[in-house]
Amino acid sequence: MKAFQIFTIEEFSWGHNLVGLLEKCISLDASFEFVRYECQELNGLMHLRYPGDFAQKEDAQFAFRYAKVVRKFIREKLGISKRKRVKKK
Repeated sequence: MKAFQIFTIEEFSWGHNLVGLLEKCISLDASFEFVRYECQELNGLMHLRYPGDFAQKEDAQFAFRYAKVVRKFIREKLGISKRKRVKKK
Protein backbone atom coordinates (compact mmCIF):
# COMPACT_ATOMS: atom_id res chain seq x y z
CA MET A 1 0.00 0.00 0.00
CA LYS A 2 2.94 2.31 0.63
CA ALA A 3 4.19 1.56 -2.89
CA PHE A 4 0.78 2.51 -4.28
CA GLN A 5 0.86 5.77 -2.33
CA ILE A 6 4.34 6.59 -3.62
CA PHE A 7 3.29 5.72 -7.18
CA THR A 8 0.15 7.86 -6.90
CA ILE A 9 1.13 10.88 -4.79
CA GLU A 10 4.89 10.47 -4.29
CA GLU A 11 4.61 10.13 -0.52
CA PHE A 12 3.43 7.51 1.92
CA SER A 13 2.04 7.12 5.42
CA TRP A 14 4.44 5.86 8.07
CA GLY A 15 3.56 2.96 10.30
CA HIS A 16 2.36 -0.59 10.21
CA ASN A 17 -1.34 -0.05 10.78
CA LEU A 18 -2.72 -1.70 7.66
CA VAL A 19 -6.19 -0.28 8.14
CA GLY A 20 -4.73 3.23 8.37
CA LEU A 21 -2.69 2.65 5.21
CA LEU A 22 -5.78 1.22 3.55
CA GLU A 23 -7.85 4.30 4.42
CA LYS A 24 -5.25 6.51 2.74
CA CYS A 25 -5.33 4.29 -0.36
CA ILE A 26 -9.15 4.35 -0.41
CA SER A 27 -9.01 8.15 -0.39
CA LEU A 28 -6.90 7.89 -3.57
CA ASP A 29 -8.76 4.98 -5.18
CA ALA A 30 -12.09 3.70 -3.84
CA SER A 31 -11.54 0.23 -5.29
CA PHE A 32 -9.15 -0.49 -2.40
CA GLU A 33 -12.31 -1.18 -0.40
CA PHE A 34 -12.06 -4.63 -2.05
CA VAL A 35 -9.23 -5.65 0.35
CA ARG A 36 -10.63 -4.13 3.55
CA TYR A 37 -11.48 -7.48 5.16
CA GLU A 38 -8.03 -8.92 4.47
CA CYS A 39 -6.30 -5.81 5.83
CA GLN A 40 -8.40 -5.87 8.99
CA GLU A 41 -7.57 -9.52 9.57
CA LEU A 42 -3.85 -8.98 8.91
CA ASN A 43 -3.84 -5.92 11.15
CA GLY A 44 -5.13 -8.11 13.98
CA LEU A 45 -2.07 -10.35 13.57
CA MET A 46 0.55 -7.58 13.43
CA HIS A 47 1.63 -8.24 17.01
CA LEU A 48 3.08 -11.53 15.79
CA ARG A 49 5.94 -9.73 14.07
CA TYR A 50 7.59 -9.07 17.43
CA PRO A 51 9.72 -11.55 19.41
CA GLY A 52 8.03 -13.53 22.14
CA ASP A 53 4.67 -13.96 20.46
CA PHE A 54 4.18 -16.82 18.05
CA ALA A 55 1.49 -17.56 15.50
CA GLN A 56 -0.52 -20.70 15.55
CA LYS A 57 -0.33 -22.64 12.30
CA GLU A 58 -3.91 -21.70 11.42
CA ASP A 59 -3.19 -17.98 11.98
CA ALA A 60 -0.13 -18.20 9.75
CA GLN A 61 -2.12 -19.91 7.01
CA PHE A 62 -4.85 -17.26 7.14
CA ALA A 63 -2.28 -14.45 7.17
CA PHE A 64 -0.50 -15.90 4.16
CA ARG A 65 -3.78 -16.25 2.26
CA TYR A 66 -4.89 -12.70 3.10
CA ALA A 67 -1.48 -11.25 2.25
CA LYS A 68 -1.55 -12.96 -1.15
CA VAL A 69 -4.93 -11.36 -1.93
CA VAL A 70 -3.73 -7.89 -0.92
CA ARG A 71 -0.42 -8.28 -2.75
CA LYS A 72 -2.09 -9.44 -5.97
CA PHE A 73 -4.58 -6.57 -5.83
CA ILE A 74 -1.87 -3.93 -5.32
CA ARG A 75 0.46 -5.41 -7.95
CA GLU A 76 -2.39 -5.22 -10.46
CA LYS A 77 -3.01 -1.58 -9.47
CA LEU A 78 0.67 -0.83 -10.08
CA GLY A 79 0.73 -2.72 -13.37
CA ILE A 80 3.30 -5.18 -12.09
CA SER A 81 3.14 -8.60 -13.67
CA LYS A 82 4.12 -11.80 -11.94
CA ARG A 83 7.80 -12.21 -11.24
CA LYS A 84 9.58 -14.55 -13.56
CA ARG A 85 11.24 -17.42 -11.81
CA VAL A 86 14.93 -17.80 -12.47
CA LYS A 87 15.97 -21.36 -13.10
CA LYS A 88 18.85 -22.54 -10.98
CA LYS A 89 21.71 -24.17 -12.85
